[in-house]
Amino acid sequence: MKTYRYPAIFYYEDLAYQLYFPDINGASTYGNSFEEAMKHAEEVLEGMILCSIEDKIFTLQNPSSPFNMKLNVDKKEFIVIIEVTI
Repeated sequence: MKTYRYPAIFYYEDLAYQLYFPDINGASTYGNSFEEAMKHAEEVLEGMILCSIEDKIFTLQNPSSPFNMKLNVDKKEFIVIIEVTI
């Protein structure tokens, strides 16, 4: 088993926590609560990693350092490291 850690950028909009993975094209989700958004983030990350490993649909790039990421201050974005073990 291997553990993967990728930064996700969260923000609150339209009564939900929205999030996306800047290092994984098209990987985004949301949740009506922060806890639900975290659960969905783990599911999306796991699914994208499995697609990369098993189906070879795309090549997974290494995660970016959160210290080098630019956040949208107007949207009050914040970074959470999402971890999954596969």
